Amino acid sequence: MLAQQAANSEVLGIINSSPGDLTPVFGTMLDKALELCGAAFGTLFWEGLVGAGSEKERGPAYARYLRAVVDNPDFVGAHWFQYTDEPLTGRTLDGENAHVGFVTVADLPYTEFVAAAREANLSVLRELERGPRRGER
Repeated sequence: MLAQQAANSEVLGIINSSPGDLTPVFGTMLDKALELCGAAFGTLFWEGLVGAGSEKERGPAYARYLRAVVDNPDFVGAHWFQYTDEPLTGRTLDGENAHVGFVTVADLPYTEFVAAAREANLSVLRELERGPRRGER
């Protein structure tokens, strides 16, 4: 726990000393995550925060995210953050209740988002099954 607090403190110090410049912040976050997890390597993929103003915008945002990963030769895969939304009353530690899941807290699917994500995934799969694009190995 002490190592996590020290890592948090260092990241907060970088945030404080680098207003408007996220590069050192994310670099420090990655370094500390690797250190805490004992990982030999890691990468941080950051295209910036992508807001979705409505439920209809979530599917296209996911497709853009997936396309950015597929187009980056440094990546071997992609995943969605979590299956279900956070509790309506908020998480225990910080109260956050983000709308980030494929299903609601009542396990009801966001049908348009699920369909768009499925199509984006199948599109990538079909592309990968065709083999490398010109100029790739």
